[in-house]
Amino acid sequence: QGAARVSGGRVARVSGSCIAGIQDPPVALTHLFFLVSVALITMVSQSTRRVLERREFEARAAQARLLAEVEALATTDALTGLWNRRQVLRLAQDAKLRSDRYGHPLSIVLLDIDRFKSVNDTWGHSVGDEVIAEVARRIQASLRATDFAGRYAGEEFLVVLPETEAEFAAEVVAERLRAAVASVRVRSAAGLLPVTISLGVARALPAAEPLGAAIDRADAALYAAKRGGRDQVALAPTPVVELAGGAAGADPPAAVEGA
Repeated sequence: QGAARVSGGRVARVSGSCIAGIQDPPVALTHLFFLVSVALITMVSQSTRRVLERREFEARAAQARLLAEVEALATTDALTGLWNRRQVLRLAQDAKLRSDRYGHPLSIVLLDIDRFKSVNDTWGHSVGDEVIAEVARRIQASLRATDFAGRYAGEEFLVVLPETEAEFAAEVVAERLRAAVASVRVRSAAGLLPVTISLGVARALPAAEPLGAAIDRADAALYAAKRGGRDQVALAPTPVVELAGGAAGADPPAAVEGA
């Protein structure tokens, strides 16, 4: 039951319980090992969680960027950076609904680059694209913060002016657009080209008139400006139906004096 040891020629017995006490690790060391293990596991777990959270954040950011790019492709004209036809019409319809609801004025401007076909025929479509892009840039630079514009078709642009009476739209805003294009020649691969635009302005009437009717009246005014010699603004008259409570008819579009 015990191990024998020699001491001074005598044999003494050491109990087995003493040997076992010497071989067992101290309790404090066991606790320390446990605490260190827990700390290491916690650190690894927190580090792993931070990595996963960062990856999740990056994935969400990449998804948001992708959605923004897809939305931009769906709503923006690639050549000009303006709203495309579909989007500018949607925004114009929203503006019309707000105008109808609150009784605020809304004006529509339709403009077209003069003699644009001759630019394409003479210098080629790449130069024509340069002209369209530069005209679009000048349009955007000349608008107020509340206004917006889009490429309507080819070399034609639609501009929507919320909170704006038609007379002010024609005499101030549209005239500013006309001057912004005509005042400085457009730099292109074919050199400096003189470019002008013609503009038609119409007031969007209250709820009884759909947006398309206002655009049609602006289009009629645009062609009146073309017939009047180009490089000018024409204001579509307010239909008599609104003024006379149902009487049909309207005066021809009038060119803005000084345009």
